[in-house]
Amino acid sequence: MRYDAVVVGAGPAGSAAALLLARRGLSVLLADQRPLSRAGPSWSAAVPPRLFRQAGIDLPLGPELGAAGFRQAIEGPAPEHGQVVLDPCPAWAVELPLLVARLQAEAAATGATLLGRARLRRVRLERGRPQGCSLQLLDMRDVATMDLGCSLLVDASGLAGAVRQRVPGLRAACPRPRADQLCHAAWFRLDIADPQQARRWIESRGLRPGDFLASNGTHGAWSTSAVHVGQDLAHADLLTGLRSDQAADALQAMAQLRASLPWLGRAQRRCAAQIPLRRPYARLAVPGAALLGDAACQVFPSHASGVGAGLVAAACLAASLDAGAELGSEEQTWAYQAAFHRGVGAVHAAHDAFRVGVDRLDGAQVGRLLELGVVEPVHSAATMDQLLPHIDPATLFGALRASRRAPGLVARLAPAALRMPLAHALARRYPSQPDRRALRAWERTRARLVGDRPDPI
Repeated sequence: MRYDAVVVGAGPAGSAAALLLARRGLSVLLADQRPLSRAGPSWSAAVPPRLFRQAGIDLPLGPELGAAGFRQAIEGPAPEHGQVVLDPCPAWAVELPLLVARLQAEAAATGATLLGRARLRRVRLERGRPQGCSLQLLDMRDVATMDLGCSLLVDASGLAGAVRQRVPGLRAACPRPRADQLCHAAWFRLDIADPQQARRWIESRGLRPGDFLASNGTHGAWSTSAVHVGQDLAHADLLTGLRSDQAADALQAMAQLRASLPWLGRAQRRCAAQIPLRRPYARLAVPGAALLGDAACQVFPSHASGVGAGLVAAACLAASLDAGAELGSEEQTWAYQAAFHRGVGAVHAAHDAFRVGVDRLDGAQVGRLLELGVVEPVHSAATMDQLLPHIDPATLFGALRASRRAPGLVARLAPAALRMPLAHALARRYPSQPDRRALRAWERTRARLVGDRPDPI
């Protein structure tokens, strides 16, 4: 059996790719090793609506849209550090299981074939280029495989990179993220057992039902504990996230957070995962294969949100079909990676430079930045909208004034902030034509700006 494209992984990025490739008239198979109803993340995530528009995907509506136009308060690890309030927050809370179900349904209606409980077993290569794959059908009583031919094999399988690890050109160029480049995240949705106590807690933090509260630096600079109490006071969403090289993990942080909120009841839904934090891989594709979403490290480094970037990456991949006549050719796959890096990837590189520069701060230092007024609403809003913050003269003056009160702290922050626009500008100069030598030089410079070792192109 042959398809134009086989997409491995039916989460948001993979389902969007199947939909957008099918819209282009390709025959597409979308496969996931889990049942299709359980593919992708099971939590609610903050996604800027502009990324749906950029990807050409309809905005979430109804139950799929968990919340929009809400206020978000950002604190340090303790309330006394003060708050930055976004009113409204530019991102929307999106119910990811419902988003995935919609994308899968639209892909099927557009002509894509969907297959759950199918695990990638082997990638068939000819001179290093994928020509097809074998899927193991997990629901069959006897071991059964499906052999497929394809011109383009898309890896949307997540951090494990099922295709990436089986294609030599990608395996060599895309090292697995280190522990300090991984976020361990946990998300719980719980009943509220005592609504009146919950309301009193919210009001004590200067909030109201429906607001989001994020406490940053709870376990070091790159860590967060977030609480969202629903407007009806019926349920609350809790999120914890820490770098994977820290002593605690997200589930331990979640247990501590739950214990501090005695008005919570039983858990309705829960999940935990590791998410890449580093900049996107320099090499996102080779002839015959492309990486999407977490498999490509297309995750916003400042808060580990990859849903919107995965949708845009799927749109970049579909648009790359205009770059050459042969499906999966080097011209097409290079056009895909160049388009992503010059767009969303440039913002990711900039924020990764900042993350690397400040991720060794402790919680007290994060709180001190809030106290000094260095963290301003306009910058926090840009981060939630996954944009490059604008540094204006007033901001620079405020930073200089703050430096007199905490010179060592601001001195650590300033170089990271100054590298952001440089990393952004460089990413937008990703080589436009296939040129491995130019790409190697580009990546060496990008890694130097970010403060990391280069990918082995």
